[in-house]
This record gives sequence, C-alpha cells and structure tokens, in this order.
Amino acid sequence: MIPSMNLRWTLPALMMCCVYMVCTAHAEEEEEMCVQLEKSLREQLEVLQSVTSDASAQAALPALDKVQQELRKLYTQADEAALWRYIDNTPGIKQPLITILEDTMVQLQRIEKAYFFKNGELKRKLKPMVSSAPASGV
Repeated sequence: MIPSMNLRWTLPALMMCCVYMVCTAHAEEEEEMCVQLEKSLREQLEVLQSVTSDASAQAALPALDKVQQELRKLYTQADEAALWRYIDNTPGIKQPLITILEDTMVQLQRIEKAYFFKNGELKRKLKPMVSSAPASGV
C-alpha cells in the first residue's frame, strides 16, 4: 500500500500528466488539421490559377470538385473553435493561410471578371465564394 504522504503528491502529479497528454493530443489533432487545411487551400489556389481559358476552365472542374470535397470533409471533422484557437495562438500558422486566402480572392475576382470563361458549371461552383469575397479595393 502507498503511504498517504506519497499518495498526496503522486495523485496530483498523475492528474497533471493526464491533462498534459490530453492537451498534447488535441494540439496534434489541430496541427494535423492545419496542415491539411493549408494543403487543400493551396491545391484550390493552384486549380484557380490554372483557369485561363474556356478549355482550361472545363479541364479544371474535376480537380476543383476534388479539392472542394476535401475542404467540406475537413470542415465537418474540425472542432472549429479549437482550430481557430490553434491558428490564432501558434506562431507561423496564420500568415501563410491568410496569404493563400488573399491570393485565392485575387483569382476569384479574375475569373469572375472573365465571366467564368463562359462555363456555367465553374460559375455555379465558385459563385458562393465570389459572393462572399470582399469588394475590389477593400
């Protein structure tokens, strides 16, 4: 049997270890989510950058479908509050995401000004993103 003096110190130490392990596990999950989020957002940006003509607009549709499905899946899996906390409080995470999103907005505006390269399917897929984008010059 453990003497009560040792138990008084051992139990709090064990509880702190458990708390640390849980927090570490959550941080690893959020880190993995951020890696996947950045990867998917980069892929989306690359697809949008590839749209420069009517033909490339049509060719980009399968890749755009794939990346949008990945982003929807990630969104449903993520604990949004925890993920934002991680992004806000982890050095070096937020700025690359912001840069990708800014570049994405530039591409969306470019594609919209080109009237979605006369591709109704591309317009349908991008319209929710375009209508939520800030106005030019903002």
